[in-house]
Amino acid sequence: MPKSDLPKKLLHFKSSDKQHHQLPDYEDLGNCCSPVFCMITNNVNCGKGSLMKNLLVHKKPPYERIVVYSPLGEYSSEYSDDIECELLDYVPEFDFFDRDVRSCFIIEDCDTKSLSKQDRYLLGRYFGVFASHNNIDIYCISQNLFDMLPSIRRLANIVFFI
Repeated sequence: MPKSDLPKKLLHFKSSDKQHHQLPDYEDLGNCCSPVFCMITNNVNCGKGSLMKNLLVHKKPPYERIVVYSPLGEYSSEYSDDIECELLDYVPEFDFFDRDVRSCFIIEDCDTKSLSKQDRYLLGRYFGVFASHNNIDIYCISQNLFDMLPSIRRLANIVFFI
């Protein structure tokens, strides 16, 4: 196309990797955009888990798979008491998720800076590239904002301080 035929505005180019993306629902603010890279942070017993569960039940269309990573793994019942989810005590490799399945990955109450180098790498890549191309929304919940990796803090598109 010759330069003179180009429109005077930015063109929207669709990516087949990102066909599952969705805009926020302004009628239901609990139904966040997708992909979402969300941080929820504040002190102990202030409602972080309740907010997270509300975000999960408001999601439309609902998640087909919810995975919760916590250092406590299956010893934590905070989510499994109320929602169907998988509990992990390790950071999963990328092939753990299926891009054809609408997934939610929750990183619960984890001091990400104390993780192994490999786990920090995996979490950084989930936030940086992998999740947005593979139909995964990520929520990182922590009592201390600065316990989260700098890359997670920089790439979050929604931040809740409650």
